[in-house]
Amino acid sequence: MAVTIAQAPEFNLQPGRVIGGTYVIERLLGSGGEGEVYKVRERRTDALRAVKVFRLERNPRALVLTRYARKLERLRNCRMVIDYHHTERLRWHNEWLTCMVSEYVEGEVLSRFVQRRGGRMDPISALLLVHAMAKGLAEIHEAGEYHGDLHWGNVLVRRRGVHFDIKVLDFFHCGRPTAAQRR
Repeated sequence: MAVTIAQAPEFNLQPGRVIGGTYVIERLLGSGGEGEVYKVRERRTDALRAVKVFRLERNPRALVLTRYARKLERLRNCRMVIDYHHTERLRWHNEWLTCMVSEYVEGEVLSRFVQRRGGRMDPISALLLVHAMAKGLAEIHEAGEYHGDLHWGNVLVRRRGVHFDIKVLDFFHCGRPTAAQRR
């Protein structure tokens, strides 16, 4: 759910709009090739969630969302993977869009996190960050899966003291998992 500056919001869903009768949009979190991600608040409980709205041309018959949701569900015990909740439908310009509702994660995209530090990190922090990422990726690989598009725009970081909470976003489907893809 990383932000890609070059990709302008297509849906541009405004704060206050309700999705599925359940979620109120608070703000746009990011936009990329697959779609847009919004921070939303559940009306009944005030719980924060993230909603990813897939672009129509990128998600024919909701196949991309279905693959993505299934992968997230298989990886639900991996700490580095966002928790998938369910799907919703949204009416937009006489079209039905399928949206994925997931956990909302506080954090900062790794590229911004490093840039805010002048493009460098102190060696100890960098090692701790790399260690957290390696442990998380090992869990994903031990579950027989792979990310497929890992780069610093698809990693959310939150610092907790000397530790880092890491979440990966935007898993890419390249077919059935193989040893080569995990490498």
